[in-house]
Amino acid sequence: MNKQISTGLNKTAMIILNYNSPSDTTKLADELFECRPLDTELIIVDNNSSDNSGARLSRYVSDKDNAYFVETGYNGGYAYGNNAGIKLALSHGCDYALIMNSDITVRAGLIEGLSDYLDHNLSAAIATPVLKSEGRPDDYGRYIRLGHIHFARAAKPKYEDELALTVDSIVGACFMVRLSAVEQVGPIPEAYFLNFEETEWCLRFSKKGYSVVCLPWMEVSHRTHGSISQVSGLQSYFMKRNLVVFNLRMGTVGQKVILILKIIPFSVLQSIKHRTLLPFRAYWDGVTGRNKYQS
Repeated sequence: MNKQISTGLNKTAMIILNYNSPSDTTKLADELFECRPLDTELIIVDNNSSDNSGARLSRYVSDKDNAYFVETGYNGGYAYGNNAGIKLALSHGCDYALIMNSDITVRAGLIEGLSDYLDHNLSAAIATPVLKSEGRPDDYGRYIRLGHIHFARAAKPKYEDELALTVDSIVGACFMVRLSAVEQVGPIPEAYFLNFEETEWCLRFSKKGYSVVCLPWMEVSHRTHGSISQVSGLQSYFMKRNLVVFNLRMGTVGQKVILILKIIPFSVLQSIKHRTLLPFRAYWDGVTGRNKYQS
């Protein structure tokens, strides 16, 4: 396979995580190839799909310049798959990684805009565009409150032409991360499987003195829960379970106690309301660390 020669400028790895969605993945890759700058490479990671993704994606990258395919051989979740891509990007000397779910539609200028911001703002670890999803408010990121069941408040620009909005956390569907910061903070936490891993990662960057920003003038389209929707109840389970895991990992002793005291009656009331023990069991799995999808 012929590879492009690096220009010596900041090099970006475009990482797409695939799980049973090869058509979406190759569609996004085609969009990236149409608008990518020269000094980029594509890394497609397959998280042990149960369909024919591996064969299709391997063939796809075989005739592309600066394109690589990674099979994890194990579905360890969002963090596990993306960390495999980040590890390869670091070994290739990349400066930034653009991390994307396969259900993203990109526009021209995305890579240049995000990398230019990181080039000129060395204290920023993560830059993200606005996520636009049909039927939902635009997503600029979150402000986080540890110790609370309703743990996040949506961020919004204060004025119309705001260039950069500093937030506590972003949604992990599409963002660019500075890889030298990753070497200091560590890879994406793998304790979650799905949901909250990027939230913890963002807070860990902040603790090291880095900022996390949304650029309101940049946009991507997000078809929410593309591959996640293939498994019934997956999103609901991990939102409940991982709320507890997240607080136990990141909260103070007082915040942990407060959350547990709130979760006990809240989970019981939810189970009564929905006439199922599933809410209580999901929260309890967060306390014990159990993951019913990996049992």
